[in-house]
Amino acid sequence: MEASLTPTPSGPFDLPRELTDHILACVDYESLLCFRQTCRLASMLAPFAMLKGIRQAIKTNLLAEENADYIQRERKYSHMARWARAFPNEYRTWNSSDTISNIHANFITKATRLNCYACLQNLPRECFTDSQIMGSRSLGHRDAKRRFCKVCGVKKGIWEKGTSVKGSKHTWIVCRGCAAIVKADARYKRRGVCSAECSARVEHLENNAEIEPSTTQDCALTTSPPPSVCADLQESGTSSRRATRCQRCWSINHTHEAADGALGLRLCTGCEGLIHCQRSEVEVNPWGCGTTA
Repeated sequence: MEASLTPTPSGPFDLPRELTDHILACVDYESLLCFRQTCRLASMLAPFAMLKGIRQAIKTNLLAEENADYIQRERKYSHMARWARAFPNEYRTWNSSDTISNIHANFITKATRLNCYACLQNLPRECFTDSQIMGSRSLGHRDAKRRFCKVCGVKKGIWEKGTSVKGSKHTWIVCRGCAAIVKADARYKRRGVCSAECSARVEHLENNAEIEPSTTQDCALTTSPPPSVCADLQESGTSSRRATRCQRCWSINHTHEAADGALGLRLCTGCEGLIHCQRSEVEVNPWGCGTTA
């Protein structure tokens, strides 16, 4: 009797909705995303609309912080430029006499860390290609929200395998064999690989891809219907394709054209006769009067 009255331990999915919402509100975005992918109940507790709203909020905050940083750097640059023009000989490096370029060289407007809006992280400048940190995608500019790092370019499929990404000093390549972004080697750059091992691996996969179509074609020939059945189908003007099957019984042997011109249906011979019989009964007794159950 005591064993039957013992309460069963409650799991994390048996908590009240208000409590689960309060717990999930304290979880960061990455952990919440991993939790949602565990099971169906977890995906119900953390719906996609919830994750979408959190991601949009994080992205908005990152953009606001980047714009504030850009405004602060521009203000600092204007002050330093005014001071450098007033005292041109006071702020100078040993290898240059251009004070404005010296201001740029001291990283007043050049950001050392940038936001990746694909993984929503603040990463060092070296994690991005030159096309992502210069021009319209540089700090605080028009297309800054479209900036992504090298890892996201590979993992999220933004760059296809074999793509070459040019930089100021090096050329990077997304290897077709190991799917890693590495410095391009002139010997294997044309094949879109990074080493001899990846080149051999890609060549092996290409050879297998050439063999598979012939194998599948042989299998299709062996599983085709007997010649007698094919002859019957040709004589009756029928086909075994899904698009021309009977729309009532889903039979394979049927007519190409609509058997019933009034309804515009593709019917086999049996279904055509059945439809005509039913229509004749309806014409004789359209309201079903006098029928018994």
